[in-house]
Amino acid sequence: MKWETIETEENYNKAVIRAIEIFHAEPNTPEDDELGILCLLIKDYEDRHYLILELDVLENIKNGLEEMKQSKKGNLKTTPAKDFLNEL
Repeated sequence: MKWETIETEENYNKAVIRAIEIFHAEPNTPEDDELGILCLLIKDYEDRHYLILELDVLENIKNGLEEMKQSKKGNLKTTPAKDFLNEL
């Protein structure tokens, strides 16, 4: 199948389904070539339409520990974790 730049959600879904179908294609086959092209097109579409935040796990842990220290010192009345739990 001939693939072009993915511009719609419908074509994106078709591309993802096709990529899943041929995911285990043998190397150096037309399906393997198609999979490579689909992966590039899918990534391009996702980069343009979906915001994916990069998480720095260590930085988040450091911030959480700092908030706990401030909370224990009485400098914070609440923490994001407590706010979240209170919303539940």
